[in-house]
Amino acid sequence: MKDKFIRTAPPAMHILAVVFDIFVIGFLAISVYGIIREASFFTVGFFVIEIIIAVIAALMTKEIIKNGVKLTESKVEFNWLDEENVFSFDEIERIESYKDTKPSFKKSVTDRYSSLIIHLKNGEVVTVEFGMTTKKKLIKVEKEINERIIDNS
Repeated sequence: MKDKFIRTAPPAMHILAVVFDIFVIGFLAISVYGIIREASFFTVGFFVIEIIIAVIAALMTKEIIKNGVKLTESKVEFNWLDEENVFSFDEIERIESYKDTKPSFKKSVTDRYSSLIIHLKNGEVVTVEFGMTTKKKLIKVEKEINERIIDNS
């Protein structure tokens, strides 16, 4: 099977990142215009703050775009995790997905996170938190991993 990369961030997060980037660029243009017009302490300070915010916005957008599930011929990698984020298809017994979609006013945002439960052949169970993502995306990841587990058996 071909290598595949599935982004896990919800589409709304991508849209918000783009909107944030547009606003940052707009304020950066305003600050440059202010410096050209009159270089004072406040216009230079506004420009410096905007440069810092532009760097933060670029790093945030980069993180949103690069987070996802990387599937190769023999392994799956969840590249937003810090360590122990690579699993060989030979060591995975089965995969389950979980996303709480029941309505409730008592649940917090973290109770709505999507989870992928990986049952390993050595008896261990590993839960990977996807954060806020769509049910469709979660099912797509689960289906793709299960297909590759069957192909490697």
